Amino acid sequence: MNHGAAGGDAPFRHVERRQLTFWPFGQRVLELYVLVDFSSQEPDLMRAVIRAMRDEFFKSEARSLTNSLRFAIHAGHFVLRSHNAQALPHERVTAAVACAVSRQPEAFVALAGEAAALAFDGEHLEIHRPTGRVPRPLGGDDMPTVGFWSAPLGPGCDPAHWHVLALACGAAWMDSSAAGARKALSGSSTGEMQERLAEALAGPEGPARTLVAEATHAEDRRRGRSAQRPSARSNGHVGRRRRGPSRPAGSGTPPPTGVPSDVPRPRPGSVPPGRRRPRAIPNAAPGRSLWARGRHTFAPLPPALRLVLLPLGLALSLIVASLVMNRPFGEPVHVALARQAEVLVEQAQASRDVYQAHRLAADARSLAEQANTQASGAYTTLLDRTDRLLREVDRVYSVLPVPVVRSGADQVVDLAVSSEGVFTLGAQDGAVRQFDAFNDQTLDSGRVVLKPGDAVSGGRVDTAVALVGRPGGEGPLVVDRSRSVWSRRVGTWSSVPIAGGAAWTRVDAVTATQSALLVFDGGARTVSSHPLNGGAPVGLIRGLESALEVVASDVDTYARLADGRVLRFDRESRPRPFDPQPPDSAGVRVSAMARDSAGTLYLADPSRRRIVQVTADGRFIRQIVSSQDVTYEMRALQVSPQGDRLYGLDRLGVVAWPLPAEVPAAVAASPADGTPSGGAIQPPK
Repeated sequence: MNHGAAGGDAPFRHVERRQLTFWPFGQRVLELYVLVDFSSQEPDLMRAVIRAMRDEFFKSEARSLTNSLRFAIHAGHFVLRSHNAQALPHERVTAAVACAVSRQPEAFVALAGEAAALAFDGEHLEIHRPTGRVPRPLGGDDMPTVGFWSAPLGPGCDPAHWHVLALACGAAWMDSSAAGARKALSGSSTGEMQERLAEALAGPEGPARTLVAEATHAEDRRRGRSAQRPSARSNGHVGRRRRGPSRPAGSGTPPPTGVPSDVPRPRPGSVPPGRRRPRAIPNAAPGRSLWARGRHTFAPLPPALRLVLLPLGLALSLIVASLVMNRPFGEPVHVALARQAEVLVEQAQASRDVYQAHRLAADARSLAEQANTQASGAYTTLLDRTDRLLREVDRVYSVLPVPVVRSGADQVVDLAVSSEGVFTLGAQDGAVRQFDAFNDQTLDSGRVVLKPGDAVSGGRVDTAVALVGRPGGEGPLVVDRSRSVWSRRVGTWSSVPIAGGAAWTRVDAVTATQSALLVFDGGARTVSSHPLNGGAPVGLIRGLESALEVVASDVDTYARLADGRVLRFDRESRPRPFDPQPPDSAGVRVSAMARDSAGTLYLADPSRRRIVQVTADGRFIRQIVSSQDVTYEMRALQVSPQGDRLYGLDRLGVVAWPLPAEVPAAVAASPADGTPSGGAIQPPK
């Protein structure tokens, strides 16, 4: 980690003192010390982390001090993790932290990461560091390990307390570190001790981060007022358990041991050195003792008032005690999870990157689901909100598919749509049937418009092997086993002259444009374009091993492979990039595809029960899902001539998917790496 100068006010350290009132128990003063060592010096982020830790610590006065320190460190961890989720790997920031709270006569310390706490009484030094071999810092994927330590902390005139508490982060620990730290903590001022301790614990990367909390006066420490070893409690840290000084047998109040003989001992009732006797208030009433401490004046209450307030105070104490005992200490886990989910929801709504917004919304939904489970359904509203947000970010449009042609399993092998209706090719009889495009029908109700052996204009039809739809609502094309092509126009069939059709060795995939028929010859491993007016064929793709489906535009040709990938080629048979990526970055395993009049592609993805719409170069537009819990294994897709319906061929028949009228803008492509990374979020209406 990078280390800078340790002296002066710096954004990596914070000290705050607050006076808290617990009536009728009185007042207490808490001093919070925060020291954070960041891996990257970003002032705004450093201030945000320390501010979050401070606010979390002082948020609730009913929590224990250890729980307050733990939740404060977790708050800083969540801030760093939220920052790292939006940053590149080399820009992520981690931190080690040391927090201490002083509530005299005791101090509590929490450490996470490469942090340490040092206690010094003028003679003895104790160093407490995390026991883990590789402490988890703040900002990582895992929650940081937090260790605790506590010890008495008091002024120099009290021999049973430590007098100086120091926090250090990013220190280099060597054999001479303890001696250097002892010498540094013997300074005369807090600033001097911080600077000298930072230099004593410096490593190859510079001085350490240090913060010193002094609970004694310099003159008391120099006069040797602290010779006894204090007692300490440790939890999760290396350190020897200390015992306080024992009293000699038969003595009332033993003199402090280890005090030099030249130091005069205080007489009973006298004021210790370094303290000021309370001043008396002049003109006080006889028989009443008034003493002033600063601005506040205290006087004994009348006996009658004391008799009234005593029962009230006891009753109120019992009520407060019962309330505290009946509620769990600290913030419940489900409340923290719900609050973090709310933060991620706000960040996802503010993000203009659909891929980053998806990650934030998915994390928010996971946290909301955990909170709802732990709270027995108390966060159902939050869970529904995260579900809606995730669908909006992913541009999910739910529609109700309707059956058009009901058939048995695998009784239809091909599909075509024109302005006349829906056409199917039977698997058993090779007949072409015509159906209405909107009604729910059975296969037997369809009208046979072409079958093997029919005599039409131009010859006799052989067994059909492919049924091809044409863009613009024109009639379909039929390719038979004799490599003849037949076209339907205004209710009649006629022969289409195709040059080079007799040379096809194996017809594996067929598609059509406005003016040409495209055929993938599996034997020759080529995709060729044959003009419908009888012109010479043109080779589009050469050396293609296999393809189950081919779709073409005026510029590019797309080939669907058996493993669900789609390859894109230009007119010169050169491969071009095509990698559709929805916001969930799960990829698309395509089972069927179709092209509309605007040039966009519809890709059927049965593995995720969706149809993904992308641009010609693969940029994501939206995804359409069924509102019913049904998986449609699409084998063919056709767009209606009006562009408002998508017809799919399933193993049980033909299904029509209504297409929403709203089409959001496609996501932008990053010019740096070519990966989709932009586009404003437009929720579906």
